[in-house]
Amino acid sequence: MDSTSQSSGSLQDRVAIVTGASRGIGREIALHLASLGARIVVNYTSNLPQAESLAAQINSSSSSGANPRAIVVRADVSDPNLVKSLFDEAEKAFNSPVHILVNSAGVLDSKYSSIANISFEDFDYIFSVNARGAFLCCKEAANRLKRGGGGRIIMVTSSLVGSLRPGFGAYAASKAAVETMVKILAKELKGTGITANCIAPGPIATEMFFAGKTEEQVKQAIEQSPLCRLGETKDVAPVVGFLATDASEWVNGQILVNNAALANLKHSTMFFAGVNEQIVKMVSDECPMGRFGETKDVASIVNFLATDASEWINGQVILATGGLV
Repeated sequence: MDSTSQSSGSLQDRVAIVTGASRGIGREIALHLASLGARIVVNYTSNLPQAESLAAQINSSSSSGANPRAIVVRADVSDPNLVKSLFDEAEKAFNSPVHILVNSAGVLDSKYSSIANISFEDFDYIFSVNARGAFLCCKEAANRLKRGGGGRIIMVTSSLVGSLRPGFGAYAASKAAVETMVKILAKELKGTGITANCIAPGPIATEMFFAGKTEEQVKQAIEQSPLCRLGETKDVAPVVGFLATDASEWVNGQILVNNAALANLKHSTMFFAGVNEQIVKMVSDECPMGRFGETKDVASIVNFLATDASEWINGQVILATGGLV
């Protein structure tokens, strides 16, 4: 994305699709991206009143006059025709290619069935929305964002992928599929200017988190957190906002675990100076971003981590490799 006319932390006039935006994490993400200047496509499946309320809130806070900063589009992300239509509506409404996709749509089995006891129907439904939906959104975004000269693909997954908790087998597996897909997608998008990443929140105080849980289970989740509280949607949105900006370019193909150190992230390798020209060329050729990292790429990430907005990223290793590993 071209950053010559705006700061690296601005999204002024860029078009962002946020799936599952009518409530919870998706809603907060949409509001935050709008605050950074983005034009928002509020996607929903069944909560039209909440989606319209969100769009109205964004538009009422805008000074753009008759031109809306947010529109509402219904689409089931597991339906390829509706996902295509979602992007079509975005491009038509704003007369612009889409620059940012945030896939926040997701479902959870609130019965917390074990793998042995989950029904075929529930398993298929979870994978249809979480894994198939992410695939369809990634597929469409990978092709559409190229037309705009680059962009950002951001998938909301879950730190449950790493915690391996009983009762979350189907859900965690569906999100693990997304994380693997995104790591590969980042490499496949080499030369396009598009980055692909996941943010993996821990327990966030949303309707989805509380569904089916007892007070004791909620208390246990709070006690396990090093910050002694549940995460809030405002802990997630600024991180997504950072990933959507130019400042995050060197974060590519990564899983940012956003759970206040409730789980761990894998470590990476480092590129050291003093290697011969052949190795230098090999590394440059293999990097999906088509270039070496620069000190400013690291500085922008450190600058973000130093702010209050990064509070819910704790005990994590953020790989600033441009998608190389």
